[in-house]
Amino acid sequence: MTARQELRCVVCAYDLAPTEVVKRLGVIAAREGLRLHGIVVDNRRRVGTLMPEGWSALDGSNTLMDFSAYAEGARRILPTLSARESVLLLNDSVFSKHHAGHHLGALLPYMQRIDAMACPAIAGRVDRYVDQCYANPWSGLPVYVSSFAFLANAPALARLLDCCDSVDTVMGPAGAIDTEAWGAGLTLPFREFLRTHVTMPRAASVWYQAARWQSNPDVLDRKARCVYLEHRLSGEVGRDGVIFSIHASPRATLRAVVADQWAKVGRRLGQR
Repeated sequence: MTARQELRCVVCAYDLAPTEVVKRLGVIAAREGLRLHGIVVDNRRRVGTLMPEGWSALDGSNTLMDFSAYAEGARRILPTLSARESVLLLNDSVFSKHHAGHHLGALLPYMQRIDAMACPAIAGRVDRYVDQCYANPWSGLPVYVSSFAFLANAPALARLLDCCDSVDTVMGPAGAIDTEAWGAGLTLPFREFLRTHVTMPRAASVWYQAARWQSNPDVLDRKARCVYLEHRLSGEVGRDGVIFSIHASPRATLRAVVADQWAKVGRRLGQR
């Protein structure tokens, strides 16, 4: 199979302007010999953004943070997507919290493998369950794919949309994170894992912005729903599809950790 030289993207922008995200992606893609194009869903709703050729901007609802952006973009491109064509989905934290060049440099070579899959398939950084919940409730696997940047094929995108469409049925009324009705459709270990992740700033696996938003249950609930969807998508794909780990060896994992820490130092010094 001949490797493709173009890749469609669905990007969630919040901290960075859509044009800045596209600019940074273009630099990395050029190093990989790829041309990227697609949709940037702007959850800050910056009006009148003039986008480079091959890109369009869409005002995002931000109802499910990253995942509402992914769903809104996926609905636009899925009807024209071939059955065996991978799509890059990412949010702009890949630039603010990670070493984007290292991560995308490891991820993009998986295009050909995702393209080859007839079943649902995703590729990204695979993390293990290490606290409270020790397996994915939907796949039974001890791992999930982190959703800040990943590749997915059309069958996986269809499952992403199904997960987003059913989120209220599973999670209960929006904004009710401090009630017993919240997360009624989840297993108890996973429900409490989610609740701990967003409401307990001293927990080992806490969301890094949990302390900032403790007085805003709407933000906490939206973040919990976004995290639920990250794990639900991995579970739905992992149950009868394929998950690729882009850091499949201890050495590769260590390199990724070191790269992220090096990028963090660089940002503090004003170099990135």
